[in-house]
Amino acid sequence: MRALYKYPQVPFPYEKLILENASRTREEPEFEILDTGVFDQNRYWDVVVEFVKSTPHDILCQYTVHNRGPDSACLHILPILWYRNTWFKQETNSSADKPLMKVSKNLKHVVCSGINSVGEYVFAVDASSPQILFTNNETNVQKMNMSSGPGEMSDLTIVENRFKDAFHDFVIHGNQSAKHLRQGTKCAFYFTLQVPSGSTRQIRCRLYRRDEEPCQLFGKTFDDIINQRLREADEFYSLVIPGNFSLEEKLLARQAYAGLCWSKQFYYFDGRSLPNGSGEVRRNSRWRHMLNNDVISMPDKWEFPWYAWWDLAFHVIPFADIDLDFAKSQLLLALTDRYQHPNGQLPGCEFQFDDAHPPVHAWSCLHIARKLHGNTDVEFLKKCFHKLVINFNWWMNQKDVHGRYLFSGGFLGMDNVSAVDRSVPPEGTVIEQADGTAWMAFYARCMMEIALELSGTDCSYQDLAVTYLHHFVSITKAINSTEFGLWDEDDGFYYDRLTLKDSQTNKMLHLRSMVGLVSLFPVLLLNSSSFQGLKTFKDELEKSISHLQGIQHFGQDSDVRNSSSRDHYLLSLVSYSQLKSLLQYVFDETEFLAPFGIRSLSKIYAEDEYSVDILGNKYTVAYCPSDSNSDIFGGNSNWRGPVWLCMNFMLLEALDCYGDYFGTAVNFEYPKGSKIHLPLHDITLDIRQRIAAIFLPDDTGARPLNGDYEIFINDYWKRMVHFYEFFNPETGKGLGACHQTGWTALIASILQQMAA
Repeated sequence: MRALYKYPQVPFPYEKLILENASRTREEPEFEILDTGVFDQNRYWDVVVEFVKSTPHDILCQYTVHNRGPDSACLHILPILWYRNTWFKQETNSSADKPLMKVSKNLKHVVCSGINSVGEYVFAVDASSPQILFTNNETNVQKMNMSSGPGEMSDLTIVENRFKDAFHDFVIHGNQSAKHLRQGTKCAFYFTLQVPSGSTRQIRCRLYRRDEEPCQLFGKTFDDIINQRLREADEFYSLVIPGNFSLEEKLLARQAYAGLCWSKQFYYFDGRSLPNGSGEVRRNSRWRHMLNNDVISMPDKWEFPWYAWWDLAFHVIPFADIDLDFAKSQLLLALTDRYQHPNGQLPGCEFQFDDAHPPVHAWSCLHIARKLHGNTDVEFLKKCFHKLVINFNWWMNQKDVHGRYLFSGGFLGMDNVSAVDRSVPPEGTVIEQADGTAWMAFYARCMMEIALELSGTDCSYQDLAVTYLHHFVSITKAINSTEFGLWDEDDGFYYDRLTLKDSQTNKMLHLRSMVGLVSLFPVLLLNSSSFQGLKTFKDELEKSISHLQGIQHFGQDSDVRNSSSRDHYLLSLVSYSQLKSLLQYVFDETEFLAPFGIRSLSKIYAEDEYSVDILGNKYTVAYCPSDSNSDIFGGNSNWRGPVWLCMNFMLLEALDCYGDYFGTAVNFEYPKGSKIHLPLHDITLDIRQRIAAIFLPDDTGARPLNGDYEIFINDYWKRMVHFYEFFNPETGKGLGACHQTGWTALIASILQQMAA
């Protein structure tokens, strides 16, 4: 594991960042650290941290600091080790209840003991007489203006200021208490380095189990282990990353995979500790069964250090390339009783576990199950399927408000995509959602596909395949119903419908966004051999074809079929005419098709904002390709224009499915108005190339994701790739969280698809 931190040599501009951003309006861009001038004249440090293992119980750490500035400069470095605080709420607080770190007899190392299941460890540094600091890993209740509470920490901790921030007080404010202690639950080796301009210094540390002490801690042996692990990493990625990638594509893919590894984090949440209060319903109060105590892939450890299961369903797609077992374990984790609610719901995220996120778990399970060297991991699918059945039923029972196969779900991951907050619609209204309904058709499609896979070895799953086929058919009929469906024939697009709870009055929300494009996702190309011997399923499929327009149109019209697809059935939420209408919007550069991917909102609202009156209140939406100008969901993310890799990935996968069926028999004008007609596979390749261009250097050496920051062409910066949360579709500039390697690591999978 290797990380690079660029650290300014001037004081960090906290106050400047806070004051400047506070003075800016939502229409202005965020004031970033690169705007403050702290990196001018290269007055900064490159700090490279490398971790490798010699054995499972022997970890080597190497800090390499480079002074990039024009003058000699001083740097304080503190390699820190601490025990996770598991004793905070214990009824007693004697020293026997805590693990302990203390100075070794030779005064050079730290001995860590007190956890019997782990054993005794030694923390060593390559220095003849290191300065060692100690404190306790305790929250500073005085600074937080908190009461410590009975038994939560010792009086000694409070009196002697042995809090977790003691090292900060030592370095910044000269508080010497940490210097004089000889034990605690948190320790650091303290170094001050004076480094000339352009020079480099290194610090080496090692953490090993005491009964497995290496013959030589540092020196040549240490260097040899580091170099060997570097070679092994290069060899590993040479097998993962296709050889026909360019050098820049290899660099991009490797950083995407590395970012995923760095985004793992231990997450602890004990629902049993939630307060029992009467009256006001507390956030997450329904999740008292939860006991989260696991290493989980986070969206962004810096800005979103908590899991979100629909995010994680995308994380595991590229994760499976480098660690298939971990990818499987993450999907199974969500379905354990320690996470999944007894009623079947999967938690959203810590901000609000009750939130419903798009039901993509079954889709992700299918993806991962098929990574088994060309075969399907049936046992893994079985484990997932049984719990997914419960979750599917929760959606059916909770989110179909009127019982007619039209679903609501709240914001469904796309925070501000609508004119209203869909999680809290205007009082007295219900929103039947085009994306919520399409997501459920997609869920039914995935569950049917899993059931068919399992029927290959156990025919008892055939009945469940039929059940999910029926659900798919019912949802398809409902969303396309001329009586109460969500398809607007005049526009040729799917929209949300808002209905007054106490009347039949309803209103289509004619806003063209990614909400309507989710209808393209529920598509499946079935080979007749996949259900050979499953007579019941085949009979029910034939009945569906004869009754459902969408399937009938694809299944019988030879004009829209590739000659190689005669033995295939294409199950789709949309009919052929609806597909053509939707794709005209998708492939229109004045609507969804952008220089860097597919927009989340049509560009037509740049000139003429969408406006709707609901119960006397006016709601508007304008195309906003940059940071959000709306305060819905806090305004931290923006679905009113930017490109999101997760949705682009799913849309492209769906179009590939249609492309597999059509082959070259059906071509589409792309871009709209160009008079160029291409098969869908050529079109999806071009869109993937547009997305990849966000990350890859252009002819000037600049990566579009970096915007106008010229510093990224500098030799020390040009190989750095930030994995942003979302992207400006017109310029490619990265927006939102900038360490969102989670689902933005899908760029590695997109590159893989391009190479294939």
